[in-house]
Formats: sequence, C-alpha cells, structure tokens
Amino acid sequence: MSKLSYQVIKHLYNSLHWYNSKGRGTSVAQSVRSLFGLWKNLHALSINISEEGWKSLEKLAKSIEVRVTTGKKEDRELFLFALETYLHILIRAIVLSKLGKAEKDVLNYVNSIKRMRNIFDESVFEWVYEAIKDQDMEEQLRRELIDGINILLEIIYNLNLGYISFDMFREIYQNILPRELRRSLGEFYTSEDLIKEVLEAIGLTNNSSAIQELYEDWKRRRNGRLILDPACGTGSFLVQVIRKIFNSFGGKVPPDIAKFVESIIIGVDINPFAVEMAKLNIIMTIADEMGKRGMTYSPEEIRVYWADSLARVSNKNEMFYNTLKVDIPALSQIIEDSVIEMPNIPILGARIIDIFKRSISEGKNFEDFVNKVLFFVEKTEMAKYKDFLIKDLARLYKKLDKIYRGCDGRTIRLIENTFIVQSLTGRCAFVVGNPPWVRIRRQAGHIRKFLGENYEWLKRGSSYDPEFKKTKVPFKEQFDYSVAFLERGLEFLEEGGMLGYVITSKIARSTYAGKMREDLVVEKMKGDKITGYTILEIRDYSLHPRLLFQDAVNYPMIISVKKQVPTGDHKVKIMVSNTAGEKKEFEIEQKKLPLDPNKPRSPWILAPELIAGILRRITKASVRLGDIYEVKMGVKTSADYLYIGKVMCSEVVGGDGTLLLELKDGSKQVEIGLLHPVVRGENLDPYYYSWEEFMIFPHDVETLEPLWNQDQRKILNVLGLLSSNVHIEPSGGTLKYIIKVAQIGKNCPQIASSMLQSILQRVEREGYRVTPTTPCSLHSCWEISKDKAKLLNVNVEITSGEKKIKERNICEITFVFHVTGLRIPDAPYATEHFTRNLEKLIKRDDYRNTMPPWAIFRVSKDKFEEYRIAWQEIATHIEAAHLPVKTRVKICGKEYEKLLIPPTTVYFVVENNSARALKLLMYLNSELAGNLIKLWGWSARGGFYRHNAYIMGHLPIPQSLFEIWSIADEELKEFGQENIRDLNGIAKKIIENNYENLIREIKEVLNISDSDYNEFMEYGRWLNEYAQQPATAAEEMEEEE
Repeated sequence: MSKLSYQVIKHLYNSLHWYNSKGRGTSVAQSVRSLFGLWKNLHALSINISEEGWKSLEKLAKSIEVRVTTGKKEDRELFLFALETYLHILIRAIVLSKLGKAEKDVLNYVNSIKRMRNIFDESVFEWVYEAIKDQDMEEQLRRELIDGINILLEIIYNLNLGYISFDMFREIYQNILPRELRRSLGEFYTSEDLIKEVLEAIGLTNNSSAIQELYEDWKRRRNGRLILDPACGTGSFLVQVIRKIFNSFGGKVPPDIAKFVESIIIGVDINPFAVEMAKLNIIMTIADEMGKRGMTYSPEEIRVYWADSLARVSNKNEMFYNTLKVDIPALSQIIEDSVIEMPNIPILGARIIDIFKRSISEGKNFEDFVNKVLFFVEKTEMAKYKDFLIKDLARLYKKLDKIYRGCDGRTIRLIENTFIVQSLTGRCAFVVGNPPWVRIRRQAGHIRKFLGENYEWLKRGSSYDPEFKKTKVPFKEQFDYSVAFLERGLEFLEEGGMLGYVITSKIARSTYAGKMREDLVVEKMKGDKITGYTILEIRDYSLHPRLLFQDAVNYPMIISVKKQVPTGDHKVKIMVSNTAGEKKEFEIEQKKLPLDPNKPRSPWILAPELIAGILRRITKASVRLGDIYEVKMGVKTSADYLYIGKVMCSEVVGGDGTLLLELKDGSKQVEIGLLHPVVRGENLDPYYYSWEEFMIFPHDVETLEPLWNQDQRKILNVLGLLSSNVHIEPSGGTLKYIIKVAQIGKNCPQIASSMLQSILQRVEREGYRVTPTTPCSLHSCWEISKDKAKLLNVNVEITSGEKKIKERNICEITFVFHVTGLRIPDAPYATEHFTRNLEKLIKRDDYRNTMPPWAIFRVSKDKFEEYRIAWQEIATHIEAAHLPVKTRVKICGKEYEKLLIPPTTVYFVVENNSARALKLLMYLNSELAGNLIKLWGWSARGGFYRHNAYIMGHLPIPQSLFEIWSIADEELKEFGQENIRDLNGIAKKIIENNYENLIREIKEVLNISDSDYNEFMEYGRWLNEYAQQPATAAEEMEEEE
C-alpha cells in the first residue's frame, strides 16, 4: 500500500471519527452515522470477524498512524468502514478511467457517479460525498479529506489504465487488507483452475454450444434464460463465465454481445461492498474482451443485486385477497423485524414499493400513496375490500417509512431487489458459484431460525441419524449455510438446467446434510409427477496439497447437478485427489453413493467401484463400533488456558502441598492433590501414550463430582439459587444470581421484603446462622456461618414494579443475590485462582448455575473405568492406545497415584473384559481399520481425518473378532491376572511376533481375497501416505471447527 493510500484512509477515518464524536450534532452527521449503522448491521449479518482479524486491523491502523483504541469495538468498525470506503472510491475511479470518463477532482467525480446510476448504485460508502460538501465539518479535516482524494484521482487520471484487469483489482484488495482480516471477512478468491473445472462440469466451455443456444434464445425473446451466481462475492465466477461467452464465438463475435452478456449474467450478494466490486469487475472484463476484438463498450445495466438470495417471498391466502409475505433476514438487523407483508394486487405485485418511493420522493404523504395504489384496484374484484386494503396499506406504509427514514432509502432497494431475485426462480439455465461455508455456531440466532423454518434440507429432522445402539451423536443438526445455497440454487434452475458449485466436502459426509444427500440421490413423487436430480460430477479436493483458496482452510469439493430425473443406471463422474496432488477418476452409480444402501441419508462413498464393493462386503460381515460401544469424548474445560499447564519443578513452593503451574497468563500456586496429567490427542500413538502437562482437576477422584463445600451448596439450594430459572452473572470476584418472580398484590416492596424474609428463615431452619453485616448499600447484607465458621457472604438487592393484567395487580420483582466466598474444600490456592477468573468461567458455553464455577464439563464416572481404548481425534489414521484410568506419576521428585485425564481431542471406548479390549486395540491400529475410516471420514488438506464419535461409530468390527486371535487370550493367561494395568506392551509383542497370522485370520472371517485386501490397502495408502503432511494442517482443521 502506498503512502497516499495511507493518507486517504487516515483522512476518511478521522472524518468518520469526528462525525461519531465531536460532530455528532451536525446535520450531515445523522446521515453519515445512519449509513455507518446500516453497514455495521449488514456486516453483523454476513461476517463474523475473529479477534485475530480485529488485531490485524489494529496493527494496520497503528502502522499508518491512525488512533484506534485497542479492543474498542466502535473504533475498529470505523476503521474498517474507512478502509472499505477508500477501496470503493479507488475502484470506481479506476472504472471511470477505463471507460474514458476519469475525473481530476472529487466534486466532478461525484457528479460523474451520479450521472451513471445505471452502473453505480447508491451505496453506504457514499457518506463521503456528503462529507466533502459539509460546511459544518472542521475546516482542516474537510480540507485534508478533499485534498487527499483529489491527489488520488489526479494520479489515476494521468495513468494509462488500459492494462488494469480483474486480477489487478484482486491484488489491490489483498495488498490493503491483512490476511487474517480477509479470512474473517470470507473474501476467499477461488483459483481460476477450480472455476474452470466447475464451468466445464456443466458444459460451459470456450467452444460450448450451450452458450450459442443461450444467445439464440435471447435473440428470440430478449428475456431468455439466465446464468446466475447467487452468492457472487466480488464476481470471480461471473468474470470467467463472461470470458467463456466471448471465446465461444471464436473470431465472429456478434455486435450485440455486450448487451447479451449484460442481459443474462446475474449476480447476487448481501454484502454491499462485494456487490460494488462484482459490478466493476464485470464492467472491466467486458471492456477488456471488447477491446481485444477492436470493439468499444459503454455499460448500460449490470445486473448484480444487493440482496439476500436466501430470502423468501410467499403468497398467503387471506380471507378477502392474497398477501405477499417477504421474509428477509437482513431486515431484522435494521428494523428488528424481517417480514414485510403487502396486499398482492395482481396488476401491481411488488410495484407497490415503487409507488411508495415515488410518493416519498415527491414529498407526498400516506394519502397520496393510497390513492395511487387504489387507482389500480378500482376496476378489479379487490375494490370490494377497499377498507381492508387501506388498513393493510397503512401497516405497509408505516414499516416502509420507518425503513426509509432510518437508512436514507437504501434499504428499500434491498426489498425491491428481493422481488427481482425471487423472479429468477425456475428461469436459470445455469447456476454457478462458491457459496459461503458458515457453520451454525457462527450464525446469528435469527438466521438459524429463518433457515431452519424455510429450507427443507435444514428443517428439524433433516439430518442423518446413524441410529447407533450405544454411541450418541451430538449436534446432528448443526448445519452449514452452503446447504441452503445448494437447495436455493436448484430452485433457481429451469427444468434441465445445471448447477455447478465449489462447496465444502463435508456435505458428502456430515450428519447435517442428510436430507440433501437423500433428495439428490432418490427420486420423489410430487403429485402425479416424478422429480429428481442427476448428479453429473463430484470432484473431491479435500486432501489436495495446494491451497485452492487464499487465506482459507480447505475442504473443497466441486459438485454439478442437473435438474432432471436420472436414468436408472446413471453413473456419476467422480474425481478424488490425494495428498500428493494425484487424481483418480472413476464412475459410480448414483444410487450406490450412500454408505448404507438402505439409508440414502448416510455418507457418500467416493471411491472406485472395486473399493466400494469390498467395503460393503466387510460391512455385511461386521457390526458397527457404535452399536457395541459408546464412543466417548474426553472432558471439556472450555478454557484450557485456566486449567492446563506445565509444572515448574525448579520453583517448588514450601511444605504446604503446593507447587507452581505455568499457565498461559503466568505461574499459579496450586495444590498438588488437584493436579493430574493430561493426555492430549497429540500424546497418543499406536500402543503408546505420554503427557507433558497437568490439569487442575477440581473433582473428587472417586465419585468424579465437582468439589464443592457441601454447606455452601446447601445454602445456595435453600436460597433457591440452583434452580434452572435463575440467571447468573459474574462481577469481579462476586457471583450475581438473578431471580425474577411475579406475585399478585399491590404493595410490591413489602411483598418482596416478606418473600426475602421467608427465604432467610428457611436458611436458619437448616441450622445456619445468618448475621446482618454493615455497612450495606443494598437491601440486605448477610454473613452466613455454621459452628462459628464463616461460609458465605450474601448481599441482596431488590427492584419491583406494578403491572395490571386482566384487572389484577401484579408485582414484578427481581432479586439479585451477590454471593462471595465460594471455595474448593481444602484448596485455598486453586480457589483464589478460579475466583480471579470468575467472569471467564461463568461465560463458558456449557456452564450452568447448578455447578460450582470451576466445574469441568463432560466428566462422568463411566469415563474413568478400565479398559479405556483411546485415540486422537485428528490424525492421518487411527492411532489407538490403552489409556489406564490411573498411573504412578513423579512430580518434582515425588511419586503420586494420579488420574490420566483425556481432554476433548481424545475419544475412547471402555471395554471391561481385558481380552476383548486387547483385540479391539489391535484391530483399531490395523491398517484395515485405518483405511476403512478414510472412506467416510471428514478429510482435509494434509491428509488428516476426524475420528470423532460419528465417524468412528460407523467403523465395521468383524463379528468374529473376539472369537479369533486366540494368541491374545494365551498371552493374557501368562500374566495370571484379569486386571492388567497396561495392554499396550502386550499388544505390541503380539503384533511383532504374529502379524501375518492376525491379518490372515481377519481376511478369512471377512471373506476377502488376498488381491482384494491388497487393492484396498493400496487405495488407502494412496489417499494420504504418499506425500509429506504439513505440520499446520491438523491445527487448521481443528481451528475451522
């Protein structure tokens, strides 16, 4: 980025900051702050910036001497808004220059933009157009802003920009925004090679007859079939499509080709900055292609719409007439309501909104709006219901007016565009793109609700349930945005139309995409008609060694689908890439894609027919691991940095049974009795485990219940603070338990005091002494003790108010109990550590007020039973070891018996019989088991696979496994005891001496020939064992989740 860029961004930020602080009272400030608010709301809807992304932004601000207060949300957002405003000005200026309409100064630049509204839509970034004319702005600020932009415009005016292309736009963008921020913004540029593969998969090639057919159709109808990217971002796919359109005509390009391209190329995106970028990229591309052929280009209309492709428009049947219901999730960020309802007047439809805009622009009122609408109704059946119409129009006018006044009318455009996008349904010959891959936990609550109610593939019950007899599969319905975009994309297609997406490969294997897989594979009856889809091609790049998206974790897959019932024997073209970048191409019958032929929602097996056939034979002779064992996950702190660290033996603290534990924020003195070794996933290898760190484990080592002073727990329970309807908030070292109650009565303060007195008496009846304390700034302050031992301090504040409901006086009372003094029995140092971090502990997702603040989650007695056969979650293959429940550990020279704690990166099963546990351990470490998992496991760049409960639950365990391998039984007998502490050494000895015999027995019970076994093993090795794995790949995979 140049010094000039720095200066312009700095002036933009300073101007925004002034409008948001000292200049808030000026007339222009209201408009600027309104546009900034609209931009913020849209960012909140579509983008979730990580803390890492924000810090990279702060670092950039510091480097260009912009004062952004560290961690201050408003400053961060203002700076990002300034950055995007700069890019907006720059890119528009470049496009004007490309079109021969460059301007040297900002006032002429603004006038040119306004004259070309057919290209440049009104934008939230146009706040700067008002700022440069604002006489109320501090003169120096305004002068610096104008001068900076003028210098930028003059430089662009004097440059020869004939060579500027889409790729250079991309470089400009990437050079300005830091990588971490681009990653959070979701601006991942798909490689051109990947885009070309998508387009070729649906028949859009340089010499495609499909494009010729589209042109002929357009020539006849002028409103013909379309090519749509419903989540176009900055337009990467549409740019490539345009190039292919030009190339498909060879040397004889028709003279109206630009008009043809403008007519059939459609883009949609919810991010206004992306829409701006896409429009300008399309203009640049058409101009380039025309210039190559000696033709000139003057843009007329670029059909890229600021809209939400996933919004829904429905026709509701009402008593007198139908109503159009428009549900746009983005609106709830702006007016706290996502739904617009309007009378469906056939002759008008969505044009009612145009009438509203005309009335407003002409300075007219509601009466004018109603009269204009009723003019179209007079000679229709709806005229009979004029009074009802007027009431409905009044509600519509009020809502539209609120939107218009709040956002300078720009949001009205969002509603208009929604109707335009809806009109594309069933009209597209091709739908292409790379829709966003956003998991449910990163989506706002109202978005999750909207998607779950409006998309069949995301509704409750749409997931795949493997129905394991023992293993539970959590979060089956945690869906991904991309599934909704796939469903919506198919809706946009005409019958026989084709869709090509780059999408997450997880849709082929995850639980949340179950109904999607079923509907794509299985034909359905709709009325008297059979409907279905033909999957043309699947190309799985999830193991590919090269990053296919800049700045993004990779799980990419190309899928192309035709909206047409498949022929009975239709085969899908499949390509799978391995970690060396090599490819295998083959075909699979569409109906044979599911792992379980009887469960069309089950994961797809993307493997050659021979490999898939061997898998199905193995499955028939086996039982799933999840049907005979519960696959368990390790314990969860949700704040490892507060619990896990390394022991500092060089600084052992005196003889009080404590030592120093080095945690993320420094060393802490902790009781040795609470420390237990942590065996992370990375510490597990075949037949081996180790540890480097210890966990503060404030749970009873026998019962596994959280350690809690029982008197304190009882007091909280008697006070009613452990009920599920109690809300808890931290405040420093204090816990605030908030209870809201409603009581019939008039004197609310007296009622509240009586209720509190009754609670106090219950505490005393349990044998506790309650002593008032002073000074007390709240309603009541108590010290609660027993046998002269202080237990808790409880201070209570009360607020109350009266409300009348159905002629009854209702007291709404809020009690806030401020509790201090909670402690871990006999552990003052650990208590102090956790008390200092109450806020972080209470804010953990899984925390409930029924627990002590320091409780660790997912701790249960059945996770601490022998024999635990454990493996790490993310690995290139299964790496299993026997993980004993307890072991002898030396800590700073002294030996202790300690629990071995598995965290969330470890999964395991418990088998009480030592012989069965030993055989299971050897089978899980076998190459056969490891290669089986690769066929349905979630894979990622670097050759890593997840081995969680869902994936491992499907693993076929040979039905005769526990009857064969008699050598294991013999080895155990030599030990002469049932309870063997370490199965790992025994297993290694058996494998070393009997490997060939063990494999032979497995092949016999599974009825697999030597050649089939060897083919199966070779395919598994080919997938992820022929190239070195990058060290960061597993970390990226874990981070993405």
